[in-house]
Amino acid sequence: MVDNTTEKINIQIPYAVAIAGFNPELVIRPLYGGFQGTKKLVLLRTVHEKSLETVFAVNRTCEAIGIKTQEIIINDVFDFFEIYATIEKLISENGIPIWLNVTSGPGIAIAAMALISVEKSIPLVAYDKELDRIVTIKTEELAQYYHIKKRYEKTLTKLLDKEEWTLEELADALNKSVSSISRQVTQLKNAKLIKNVKGSGGPNSPYNFTLTSRAYGLLGVTQK
Repeated sequence: MVDNTTEKINIQIPYAVAIAGFNPELVIRPLYGGFQGTKKLVLLRTVHEKSLETVFAVNRTCEAIGIKTQEIIINDVFDFFEIYATIEKLISENGIPIWLNVTSGPGIAIAAMALISVEKSIPLVAYDKELDRIVTIKTEELAQYYHIKKRYEKTLTKLLDKEEWTLEELADALNKSVSSISRQVTQLKNAKLIKNVKGSGGPNSPYNFTLTSRAYGLLGVTQK
């Protein structure tokens, strides 16, 4: 006998999460930052009058641009664990959000969101009001950086010895083949830990490369 019963399927809607702080612009502006896949915005709000005003302004904007909204009441927006647990529950019921807004809300709430972002590889989005720009941080790159640091720490440490290197110089210093060092350098360039500073890469004009400021930060060393 064929069972013709239709099973109810939970279709997850691509959504983002933001704290409904006291400045609605900080919540609204990222919605215009090219995140066309956002279908719903989840607002974590308190009962504070200014938080409610932000929710009202954001709801009005979202309605105009075709984005659904959902409100979740937070008892204490300064409670790190409440923010963390609330977003964890949201994820368990709705899946991973496509981004988290870390511009609006107090630092302690943003810290909780950043921790979840790192744990679950969720992009962070922030609005830089001074330069009127949207910044996206892909925290999944953090794990990649530490993997590269562990794997190529000897190479990165050697690069600290002087400002510029060629492939041949680095291969000789590490007692490795040029082809082996070339593969390492390619991966370090892709991770934005080294960059070319001169040369075309031709036989008579080899590349000279150097560590980037990001590499110095990863190594915990002050840039020269």
